[in-house]
Formats: sequence, C-alpha cells, structure tokens
Amino acid sequence: SLYLTLAFSICSFLALYAQTKGPLPADVVAKKPNYALQQLSDAATDASGMVTLLNMKTNETEQVHRDSVYRLMVYPPMDAAAEPDFPMEVLGFSNVQELWLGMRPFSTLPEAIGGLRNLESLDLSDTRITTLPKSILTLNHLRNLVLYGTAIPKEEMARLNTMLIDAFPNLLIMSPNYN
Repeated sequence: SLYLTLAFSICSFLALYAQTKGPLPADVVAKKPNYALQQLSDAATDASGMVTLLNMKTNETEQVHRDSVYRLMVYPPMDAAAEPDFPMEVLGFSNVQELWLGMRPFSTLPEAIGGLRNLESLDLSDTRITTLPKSILTLNHLRNLVLYGTAIPKEEMARLNTMLIDAFPNLLIMSPNYN
C-alpha cells in the first residue's frame, strides 16, 4: 500500500509537471534520474559529499555526489514515531529541483528550506504542517507546490495562496478545495 501511494504521488507529480511545463524532454529525463532516500542515515556524507541513494529507474542503490541530485524523494518512515521531525538531511542537496517529502509526520517546515535555491517542485502532501515559512518566498524557481492532506487550516491556506500567487504568478498550488 505504501509503495502504491508513492507510485501514485510520483505519477501525479509527473502529470502535473507535464500540464504546467510540457513533457520532460527524453534527454533531460535520462540525465536526471529520480533518487530516493530510503533511510535518513543514508544521507550521511563524508568530506567527498558522496551519499547512498536508490536510483528509482534501476531500483539499485548508487553512490552519488549530493550536488548531482536533482530529483529526490524521501521515503516515509516505517515508524512515524521514530522520525517525527523534518528530515534536515535533505537541506544538504543544494541542487535539488524536485523534492518529494509527502507522507512524513513532520509539522514544521524549517526556514532553511529557502536555501534550496534551485527548487522548482515541492511535495508536502500528507504531512502535518500548519503553515509555510517566510523563506519559501526566496525560492525564485518554485513552480509546483503540493499541499494536499496537510494540517493547514482553511484561513491559513487562503492567506498562503494569496501570498504565494502574488510572489510567484506562475506557481501551481495543489491544495485542498475548502469550498
């Protein structure tokens, strides 16, 4: 069931991307594999910056440099009580453009998320967040934001939508319809 949900999230995201930007060119897809961080301990790096990630195309683990990761999905924890906080390890992937953090139990998105300057797509679906940090406004490349299943109240969602649309006219926000 978990893998089915993950596969659905990825397919939904790719469909959303195709609607907003058109299909990814084949050469881009080939050059930017989807990586998954299965366990936060796998993000541990040495001085060389190498990490162990799962290549989702080959379904095999690889040693890759953090700076060469453009698409990253962080697997939901098997035991939510064991990993209740935001996975700070993802902040080390400075070139990441697409980040899937859905189905994780964290309730606060850190201000440091603004340091991911190349971030274009952020999936926070099914998390416990109740608002977004102001640093989200520094993500100049942000084009897709998924907020389904979050704990953001209706009034806060309306405020965030207005703030984000003013800051990013081309931003596609996928959020609950409170009508």
